[in-house]
Amino acid sequence: METLYDVLGVDPDADPEAIRRAYRERVKRHHPDAGGDAGEFRRLTTARDVLLDRESRRRYDALGHRRYALRHLDGEEWPVDTPRNARRRSNARRRSGSGSRRRTGRGARGRSRGRRDRNRRRGRQDRSSGPVDAAVALGTYRRVLVRAGLVLLALFCLAIVLSALSL
Repeated sequence: METLYDVLGVDPDADPEAIRRAYRERVKRHHPDAGGDAGEFRRLTTARDVLLDRESRRRYDALGHRRYALRHLDGEEWPVDTPRNARRRSNARRRSGSGSRRRTGRGARGRSRGRRDRNRRRGRQDRSSGPVDAAVALGTYRRVLVRAGLVLLALFCLAIVLSALSL
């Protein structure tokens, strides 16, 4: 599976200037105006955008290519193979046609993995898969959460003032 670093031909520890240089070099060959492939040009641009943005790059490195591609990248440009076992299990269930599923000793973890695979096939995203995702979400939405808190505080103060005026 080709990672964003492979698309640009840079190392995972490359600095932003090296990423820009590699992007410019490859765009000269793959730009649609220069006779290149538009799909490859979009892949290069996406790779550059993700790797130059500090938050996106941190998220990409934390999740890994496969999980990041499933959640944040276009599926047509960045196809991600599903594990063979997941495909076999889902095909076997579809063929069996029985209404009840036999539960094995897999426990809750195995059942939730099947739910995640089913949600991916239906185009839904996972809710959360651990502390890495929670940290990424908190970092991404920190400004929004702070603003929402300030709005709630202002509304609370307004309610107190209005109740004091009505006495």
